[in-house]
Formats: sequence, C-alpha cells, structure tokens
Amino acid sequence: MQAKGKRPQGSGRSPNCSKCGKLKDKTFLTSGYCRECKSENNLLKRLSARLARGQQPLGEGRKIYCCECGEVKENVHQGYCYKCQAHRDRERRMHNKQSIAFVTAERNRVSKRLKTDPIYKYKRMVNVFTNYATRLQIILRQPCEVCGGTVKVDAHHDDYGKPLEVRWLCRSHHNKHHQIHGEGMIPHDFIDHLIAIGILTKEEH
Repeated sequence: MQAKGKRPQGSGRSPNCSKCGKLKDKTFLTSGYCRECKSENNLLKRLSARLARGQQPLGEGRKIYCCECGEVKENVHQGYCYKCQAHRDRERRMHNKQSIAFVTAERNRVSKRLKTDPIYKYKRMVNVFTNYATRLQIILRQPCEVCGGTVKVDAHHDDYGKPLEVRWLCRSHHNKHHQIHGEGMIPHDFIDHLIAIGILTKEEH
C-alpha cells in the first residue's frame, strides 16, 4: 500500500470529503462525505424513494381540493376553501369568546385603537349615533338591498359625514362591498383638521 502511495489498511478515512474535497467536521470523520454533501445525498435518496413509490417530490405544493369539503379551492396555497376557512375562523372566535383572557385582549386592542386612531374613533362615534337613531326609530331597519335578507343586517355608510343616510346590507354583502369599494368617505373638513394639528400627514391621507 505504501509503495502505491496509499495509506495502510485500517488507518481510517481521509479527513477530506470524497465528493467536494473539503475538510470534514470532527463528527463526520468516519463518513465518506462532509456534512453538506451527506445532507444532499440523503435528500437525493429520499427523492428517489418517493418517485419509486409514485409520490410527488416534497415542496410541490398543496392539493387543489379543500381538506374539509373536497371542493376546488380558490387559493391552492391554503388548506381550505374560503367558505370552510371562514367557518373555522368563526368557530374559533366563538370558542375564544368564552375565554376571559381573549375578551380582555380584544377590549384592550379596541381601546388602544380608539386612543391612537382618530379616524377609527370618528367612525365608531358615527356608528353609535346611527344605532341610537335606529333604536329611536328615526331610521327604520330595512332588509338587505341586494338579497332581501333580514338576518344580521348592517347599516353601511357611504359617507360618514351623513350618519342618517345609510344603506342596509346583510353581513355577507356588507363585507363584499368593503372588499370591492373600500371604506366609506370621511368628511374633508375632519381630515384637514387632523392634518392641520399634525396628527395626519398628506402622504398618510
């Protein structure tokens, strides 16, 4: 062995990786590869095993069907369709409402936003005024103007400067309206006042 320029048998493996030639870690001296090459080799073995079983490689993405109802999902990167995901979120919120810690955290979140966000506070004041006007029957509650539903009908404001001019929409069509058209309009005088006192900037508006 020495005449051939090789190590004597039993002297151990080479300290260098047999694939890339880098110096191996102390924990990999008994292996033929360094840490990186060993990991890459293991990944190739697992990939070959999955392909041999007829499976897709890992990381190819989720299935196109919802895990709960089996319908085709709107977003393939999620596990559930929008309807099932909304149902799961609603159940989680109803479950969390029984927790004192969750209720306290929600109250603190709303209180903090009321103190730091003047536009949100203005909208809440308009909503409270509209609710009082509805209770006093100054405004009469109507069915949803889109589907005619009468369950969970909300008073929608296109212009928060006119709190008595509302559109009655069910919860579903109310959410869709905000997704398409955004929030209602805030009076320009109120926005100009916030800019004048330095709470808002023109870029934020």
